[in-house]
Amino acid sequence: MKKISLMIILCGLLSFAFIVVNAAPTNFAGVWVRDKEKAEGMKTPLPSLTWIITQDENQVSVESKGESGKAIPKDVYNLDGTETKSESSNSNPPQKHVRKARWLNDGKILELVTTSKTPDDGVTASITLIVTDQWELSAGGKELKVHRIVEATQRDIKLNFREIRFTFYKQA
Repeated sequence: MKKISLMIILCGLLSFAFIVVNAAPTNFAGVWVRDKEKAEGMKTPLPSLTWIITQDENQVSVESKGESGKAIPKDVYNLDGTETKSESSNSNPPQKHVRKARWLNDGKILELVTTSKTPDDGVTASITLIVTDQWELSAGGKELKVHRIVEATQRDIKLNFREIRFTFYKQA
């Protein structure tokens, strides 16, 4: 009888472990508005910013709208960890962007890395900008906490490093 009870308990624990391991990752989809007051690491006040995030099992994309209401081109990340590449024509010279996503903490945190590089124009050496965001939901999915690290380098010289934390609130 003890062996049967022990077998039932072990089967139950294994089933629970399988469910936990195979739980779906966090879905960040929605319209999010940044709280200008809840920002750490910034020297100047933040402008208004709204993110429209869409997500399916393959990709997450972020469309940003600032105070002017003008949309900035979408940032698209593959959730399988493969890179997405794009080029922005709204800068002079145009920048090349490589984006990569990965899940952390059993799918509770999404890390998004964007590496942007300006071309070497003969006068100014190329500058590489790496922006790493870690997204995590809190307050029952009503808050999006963003931990951002920004690094800029030129050749092998670190030009800038900044760590920023801000909060977005989900629009109903």
